[in-house]
Amino acid sequence: MKTFSWLSPKLEVRETANYGSGVYTVEFIKKDERLAIFGGHILTLEEEQLLPEEFRDTGLQIAENFVISTMKEKEDNDCFNHSCDPNCGFRGQIFLVAMRDLEVGDQACF
Repeated sequence: MKTFSWLSPKLEVRETANYGSGVYTVEFIKKDERLAIFGGHILTLEEEQLLPEEFRDTGLQIAENFVISTMKEKEDNDCFNHSCDPNCGFRGQIFLVAMRDLEVGDQACF
């Protein structure tokens, strides 16, 4: 499968206890280290709502009316979860970086 995104080899996708899949560290990660680069198809917000249900509202907003999203097959970068106390954040529109040091076994959330 051709992927549109990149995930650091220091991360892996696993099932969470309550929220489906999540992304976890398998090696120590330093603050400001790049974790992921998001890619995909450029869609309007209207086009995103026409995708199969599992892909709706998963795109990253990159402009007022545009998202970047996967459309047919789930990618590892689709498995990051939201947190009200995130340990990752965006640098620019498509680069996800660590906002603090991450220990092995931490779930990476934004």
